[in-house]
Amino acid sequence: MVLDIIDNGADIGFNGPRYPRFTKNSATAREFSEVLLKSITKEVASGHSVGPFFSPPFPNFVVSSLGVREKKTGGHRIIMDLSRPFGDSVNDHISPEDYSLAFCSVDDACNMLQTVGKGALMAKEDVKAAFRLIPVRPLDWPLLGYMVSGSYYFDVVLPFGCRSSPFLFCLFSYAVHWILEHHTQHHNILHYVDDFLIIGRTECPHVVSEMRRLCHELGVPLATEKAEGPSTSLTFLGIQLDSVAQTLSLPQSKTDEIMALSVLQLYTDASATLGMGGYFNGQWFQSRWPTWVIEKAPCIEYLEMLPILIALLVWGKSFHRKRLVFHCDNLGAVFAWEKLGSSNSAVLDLMRRMTTIAAENNFTLTIKHISGVNNNIADALSRFQRDSTNGRHIPGPRTERTRGIAADLRPLVSLKYQREVNDLLHHHIGASTRATYSAAVRQFTLFCQSHAHDHYRWYPNVILQYIGFLHTKQISYSTAKVYLSGINNNFVEQGQESFLKHPDIARSLQGFKRLHPTPKDRRLPITLTTLRHMKQRLTSEPLISPLDKALFWSACTLAYSGYLRASEFTARRGPASHTLQFRDVKVKQQSISLLLRTSKTDQYAKGNKIRIPATGRFVCPVAAIREYLQLRPDTETQDGPFFVRLRSAPLTRSFFASTLKSCLSGFPNASRYSTHSFRIGAATEASRQGLNPDEIRQAGRWKSTCYAGYIRKKSYATELNIYSNLLN
Repeated sequence: MVLDIIDNGADIGFNGPRYPRFTKNSATAREFSEVLLKSITKEVASGHSVGPFFSPPFPNFVVSSLGVREKKTGGHRIIMDLSRPFGDSVNDHISPEDYSLAFCSVDDACNMLQTVGKGALMAKEDVKAAFRLIPVRPLDWPLLGYMVSGSYYFDVVLPFGCRSSPFLFCLFSYAVHWILEHHTQHHNILHYVDDFLIIGRTECPHVVSEMRRLCHELGVPLATEKAEGPSTSLTFLGIQLDSVAQTLSLPQSKTDEIMALSVLQLYTDASATLGMGGYFNGQWFQSRWPTWVIEKAPCIEYLEMLPILIALLVWGKSFHRKRLVFHCDNLGAVFAWEKLGSSNSAVLDLMRRMTTIAAENNFTLTIKHISGVNNNIADALSRFQRDSTNGRHIPGPRTERTRGIAADLRPLVSLKYQREVNDLLHHHIGASTRATYSAAVRQFTLFCQSHAHDHYRWYPNVILQYIGFLHTKQISYSTAKVYLSGINNNFVEQGQESFLKHPDIARSLQGFKRLHPTPKDRRLPITLTTLRHMKQRLTSEPLISPLDKALFWSACTLAYSGYLRASEFTARRGPASHTLQFRDVKVKQQSISLLLRTSKTDQYAKGNKIRIPATGRFVCPVAAIREYLQLRPDTETQDGPFFVRLRSAPLTRSFFASTLKSCLSGFPNASRYSTHSFRIGAATEASRQGLNPDEIRQAGRWKSTCYAGYIRKKSYATELNIYSNLLN
């Protein structure tokens, strides 16, 4: 198999339909655009990529997303994301079972060191540009395309990001491993993808020399700058191995990185009968014990751990990349944390939650003992004795929300229902809105980091600078408002006040709105004439399977006849539970009944029932659905999405949009059509046929006069007929 790959190129294992797909590059590709262009130029020069082309070089060309990742050791790595679009990506059609791997571990290295004995010599070699050494067969080149600066390229070697790349490369690394073992008769060798570890005694340097000679003869380049040993101490898989001391440890570089983190001092205390308190850098909290805590607390260590957990819940997000030292006057709690163990399951549960928060926010945590006399502020807070602090001032209670993180009162709610409270607060916005907001927060964080601003708290000048940054990007006011709403929501969820009512920020947004008016909606309607041309193009398309043709056409007729949004019948990344379900579609002799359980304007899932009658014409949803059901997989089951493709994969928005784009290719103004054009076309056609506004609004489930923005006055049938005549 290895020789076949050398001669003919590797089969990446793609077993799906071959048709064009397009996925835009990630934000990091734009952020590091110069790095990306420089890398692509180098890849083309080395023969790893082919291009540039000004149009797709293959009929079924797949354009995948590129991303740039910074390496800890410096430099950047270019990654081709073959896992997008979800449900219909290149990786989705490569079997994970066929290309699974079992890697060696640090435990394997330890066992080998024990076998060789104390003082063993170790050496490490690293194969350079591992995946890029393996050629890909020409048949799979169209699957490895990408686009940069308007030009098309494709890889002819394995990319980073392909599901089968590690497996296919390991066929070669296993071959090198096998040849080296049989040539030297030395068997204490491990390899992890492109990292080789050689363990031995006096023979170790000879084996290393033979490996370098072998790789040179095979044309396998080694990263000499990453080579280590032979020595009795080196780093393998991120862990320092020492064969003399017989120890495992973190490398000094990682230890130095941790030790360089800022150290923050926090003080907490718990009273057995009254309550708890915590103090940090002028901020504090206190709470009386709920009755259930007093009744169910198994031990004093549990009570002493609770304020530490509360402190992490209150301030945890501001502790990113910090070292925390909690001062606690209970030795039992200190000892429990030091050994990360306790005979009490409730204490263990608290410690698990604490370590989870630390991991999520990337900080370290230690607990040190302090005498009760020196812990006077936290002690006074836990006993509600604000006058017993030996002259040290505790700020008065706040009645208004402030920028201080301690103003977030969620962690002070009775812990008995804390998980439920957090869940309710999290769901005050929908999942799609939160995803949009998260993207905005990520962009704001990058802006702050690149301009040396603090992104953990908001300051008027920083927000104004960010608005100025958005102004230079020439984005619309509505987009900018969404970004700022997401950033504002993030600060509010951390306990800070909203910045949207700040006078300077509000005036700045007014100016932004004047200078960036909402652009006119240029999307064109998909009308009956458009659908007729789409049907002709779809019928003659040889590369789309009969199932996908029936699926796409039935979805089109349903979207048009039912005024449906694409989100109501297609799935995005993740579970497909919110799309149209099989059990919610009832096909009758002369109509179809749908139950839309959720939609964009139905945030509380009241549901909408829609009845779509048969037309008896070429655009008949009932006939199209019946044809689709004859080919649909798993027709007998009542579970899952209604629209499914091969292997019961749900119809994704990306597949629907790409097929629509393919069917409209060559149409006049083809770029102005989108998945929303069905809804626009339905409203436009209804208005043309004389339906009154109330009837149109009810048919499209509009709750306001915004339906009028969907109706296009101009007729687009003429230019489509001209296009049809030209084709004929």
